Amino acid sequence: MEVLTTLTSIVNYIALAITIWLGWYILTHSIHKPISWLTSLTLWSICGIFINSLLAITPPPIPENVPQWIELLFPFWDKDVLTHSATGWISGWMVIPSVGFWHHVTMLVRPERWKAWHYLQVVAVYLVTVAAIIATRYTPYMYEEVSGDVLHLDTLKPGLLFYTFMLLLTIILAMCFLNLRYAIHHAQSSMEIKQLRMLAWATLVAGLTAPVSVLATSTRYHLPIVIDSALLAISVIIIGISVGRYSALIEGRILRRDLIYSGAAMTIVALLYSVIIWISVLMFEVPPAAYIFIIVFAFATHSIVDTARRYL
Repeated sequence: MEVLTTLTSIVNYIALAITIWLGWYILTHSIHKPISWLTSLTLWSICGIFINSLLAITPPPIPENVPQWIELLFPFWDKDVLTHSATGWISGWMVIPSVGFWHHVTMLVRPERWKAWHYLQVVAVYLVTVAAIIATRYTPYMYEEVSGDVLHLDTLKPGLLFYTFMLLLTIILAMCFLNLRYAIHHAQSSMEIKQLRMLAWATLVAGLTAPVSVLATSTRYHLPIVIDSALLAISVIIIGISVGRYSALIEGRILRRDLIYSGAAMTIVALLYSVIIWISVLMFEVPPAAYIFIIVFAFATHSIVDTARRYL
């Protein structure tokens, strides 16, 4: 169990750092392109599953008195996680919007003028996304109960609408894949085909999380939650390769060494902050959950400064 805890923590922590950085990298190199904004929003939304897992493994200490205003800082989770339900961190809804954002991305890569049904399809997917968020956050219809070992997917006990939303998720991801296949078929260059193929592979890999989750919640197999985290991490890496190697999802071409230098710089930043937090945990009894929030804000602040230097 200790090995699984360590593995889950490492995979989610590294995946969180890579995903945050890649989202900022894409945005800062193509800030005027809607598809770049949507891709970055997709990546940051995917971070939700990594953050959920890390907070569930090392939950923050429960304060004696929780001010009403502090709930505004944690909109992605039920307010009970701040008082008595540490396992509730695993059911945060931050990852749900990524489905709508990514579907929108794949609609934008279609090489055709939008018709009425294109707009209706995008709106319909966003409405499904909003419905899933409401069902997760405010009702027991997505998850009836969150209990058990947070290292396994069956911690989330499916509610009345869980399998319905899983079916809709599968349909939406299939639509994303078909959009990319259509774009590949009508691509004008070999470079564009390579870009789109990588994005199609990323969609397929991420889509595997749906059947894995259904299998875990509908059978007696205790599948570790790190499986879903690893699948999404691989999907993010594939998107990163498509950006670095084929300049996908951004304006113009980028130098491969620019991606390497940026990644190396952020790795140094992450390691530096990790060492500082580790010392703080050992010497000053800072909660280990501080790793998560500090690394998020560290990457965000450094990327915002980089964006300001680039465009101002």
